[in-house]
Amino acid sequence: MPIRFQQPPSVSDEVVRKGLNEVAQTHRFGIAAETIGGAIDTSNITSPHIVFSARLDNLRDGKGVESAQPESWRYFVGSRSAEVGIGGGRQNNFLGVNTGPFNEGMQRTLQSVESDPRVQAEDFECRLLRVNALSLAALWLKNKGKGDDLIIPLGPAPAPFVAEQIYGRTEFNELLTKAARSKRDLEPPVPRSTTG
Repeated sequence: MPIRFQQPPSVSDEVVRKGLNEVAQTHRFGIAAETIGGAIDTSNITSPHIVFSARLDNLRDGKGVESAQPESWRYFVGSRSAEVGIGGGRQNNFLGVNTGPFNEGMQRTLQSVESDPRVQAEDFECRLLRVNALSLAALWLKNKGKGDDLIIPLGPAPAPFVAEQIYGRTEFNELLTKAARSKRDLEPPVPRSTTG
């Protein structure tokens, strides 16, 4: 069965087209079209999917990918991607254009996993999982039936993950918890008051 992509709200589609047009015509967002590989073809916007972000504290508590929150709509634009914010102060804001090997790698990974028998046998929805504190990005194939989710870390993947290896949700969550617990905080926690 082909991997499904979601239908974003029409306002997100409008925002991404407008943002891409502004990037293509001006230096808005601090970049020019030349710096992101040339002209942007706004007719080539495909494969909308939601980016989910997971917090380190939730992962340390063993809450896994289920604790990740939606952060943006992401669209492929040729070998690039563009994002529009979801919720909070970033609702329907154009967040920018991304270029480079990460985008191409995700598109290659999507193409290669479509032929996997587990993917062909089930109904999956495409998502992207980000765990910034671990420098981890993963293709998250959310099972829309009763089967297991499949999660594929994108390269370069931090230890203990293996880039482009397909993990079931339980195994991936165990690795997430282990990685999160081994990650040192940048700042020591604020001591809690012991007085009432």
